[in-house]
Amino acid sequence: MGKSRPEEESRSHEQPHGGPDLISGVPDDVLFEIIALLPTADGARTQTLSRRWRHLWRAAPLNFDAEVDGGAQAQAADEDDGSATALGALLHTHRGPVRRLSLRWRRPFDSFRAVDSELQRSPRFDGLEEFEIHSSHHICGYRMGALKHQIPSSVLRLAPTLRVLSICFRMDAMAQFSTEAAASALGFPHLKQLTLDGVHVSEDSLRGILSRCPVLESLALLMNTGFRRLRISSPTLRSLGTSIGVPYAHERLEELVVEDAPLLERLIHHAYVTYPFIIRIIQAPKLKALGQFDDKISTFEIGTAVLKEMVPVSLPNVIRAVKILALKDQNLACVIGLLKCFPCIEKLHMTFKKSPESEENVQCCVPFECLDLHLKMLEVTNYREESDASFVKFFVLNSRVLESIKLVAPRNECDERWITGQHMMLQLKDRASQSVRVEFHTTSSYIHSRMKHVHDLDMDNPFDTSLCKCRRR
Repeated sequence: MGKSRPEEESRSHEQPHGGPDLISGVPDDVLFEIIALLPTADGARTQTLSRRWRHLWRAAPLNFDAEVDGGAQAQAADEDDGSATALGALLHTHRGPVRRLSLRWRRPFDSFRAVDSELQRSPRFDGLEEFEIHSSHHICGYRMGALKHQIPSSVLRLAPTLRVLSICFRMDAMAQFSTEAAASALGFPHLKQLTLDGVHVSEDSLRGILSRCPVLESLALLMNTGFRRLRISSPTLRSLGTSIGVPYAHERLEELVVEDAPLLERLIHHAYVTYPFIIRIIQAPKLKALGQFDDKISTFEIGTAVLKEMVPVSLPNVIRAVKILALKDQNLACVIGLLKCFPCIEKLHMTFKKSPESEENVQCCVPFECLDLHLKMLEVTNYREESDASFVKFFVLNSRVLESIKLVAPRNECDERWITGQHMMLQLKDRASQSVRVEFHTTSSYIHSRMKHVHDLDMDNPFDTSLCKCRRR
């Protein structure tokens, strides 16, 4: 007597070596989400599992990454022969909606028009949530930012559904809006993460764009031109990153004013070129992480405190909310002054590009709240033995609750003899905190910025090098 139909179906879902095939019993909607989380190449390979998976791949939401190099074709991660442009070929075989589109464009940006046209007319982009365009095309003889290209017009069509938008132009070119009217038409009702890097935009247009981002959580404004002052007023913003460094621009960022940001937790700033810069924080009660600051910040105001070149000159009230502080090229006397301004600092990060002045005579003979009660971690990047040892030794001898000292040295290796010598130089036998651990790390390059951490809201400390994921690319 033949087998019943239910028994046949049960057998059809068994794995080759026996046992039930539980994956095949999962509903299509769940498998769509699993495939959508995979990189493009891995998602495409699921077609080889069975006929059912072939259907799933072709209809699942697509996360698409491609690098368009200087040649005539784009090579995607899941294409081996490069017989067609990555985007066109994939849309020809894949019938599902596109959820994420990331393009690294290394060709002349004028050739982006064909892709821009596809983005505007294809219904598969109607629900696009993440859009990233990174353009870096070098033309010999042009200086940085000399060429201006229009921001893709498709951004206006895609704006209503976007949750992540990153527009990055580097090398010779910058991006700009075709008209002020085009900028004023942009509205992002669902946008949570915005990066503008190498964009030319007026102050009024930028402020208007930000005012039409009602749920924005993280914002990175890097190397942009067209405005001298940036005013931030957002009820939802949690993380803000700014950088300056376009030497030939007539209108470049010179002043940052945080007017009202009740949820702002971190402010990351980096200067690639040096000129006087002003930061004013009027209302940001939850701000707990600040950096990477140096004495090129001519004026820093937070609450009622005023600092000139990072030296407190008016301190009616100390700032207790800040727990994490990152500094660059500050001498010990300046750091001590800042720790008195921010007495609840728990994690202090120092980066040296030049050797600090020797300050062996600096003493800590009075009660010092930060060192006595709060400071638990010290990290020094670009640590160079004797030139920085006196700085670190001060904290070894005076920080009573210190738990960890991380010294990141630009050396190929830290052998046992070298580490033993450092222990003696730092006077670890006389340490104020008996539980402190000293770790030596090496790095092949100086990490200039933590700007990639602006959008990682799960990262509690954006300045901790041990948590950095940037080297994975």
